[in-house]
Amino acid sequence: LMGRLTRRSFGFCSRKDTERAMEALQQMGLAGKAQVSFAALSGGQRQAVLIARALVADAEVLLLDEPTAHVDVAAEERLMASLKALRKDLTLVTVSHDLAFVSRSVPKVVCVNRCVHVHPTTELTEARLRELYGFEVRMVQHDHEHLDSHGGHHHG
Repeated sequence: LMGRLTRRSFGFCSRKDTERAMEALQQMGLAGKAQVSFAALSGGQRQAVLIARALVADAEVLLLDEPTAHVDVAAEERLMASLKALRKDLTLVTVSHDLAFVSRSVPKVVCVNRCVHVHPTTELTEARLRELYGFEVRMVQHDHEHLDSHGGHHHG
């Protein structure tokens, strides 16, 4: 309910505030965690709760700084799906050094290295990155299942 603080009267939350908070948790896939303390949540769940808080505050722009830091692969996939859905209603600005996440989750990328370069994510290639940053980068397409020590989980 923290996202509704500016709408609160004398420290009380309205039924509408509570309903909106539950809707935001549902939207982020966390309705079942509404009564769990923030400290007891995983890194991915905490990230989703913070985004839900912004949704409850009726934010028009979300600024995300390294949203995949400290989250596991499954949480990253859920986060990516949520962010793609949110793009319909919000402007999302994401700062990330995770090229795999960026290349799979955003339509446009801004590269900064002394100059600012804006281009579609489809133009995020090894050659483009070498040109912009002056060093070799290997991009790996990772859209297949593993049957090895990763336990057979799916990437992509």
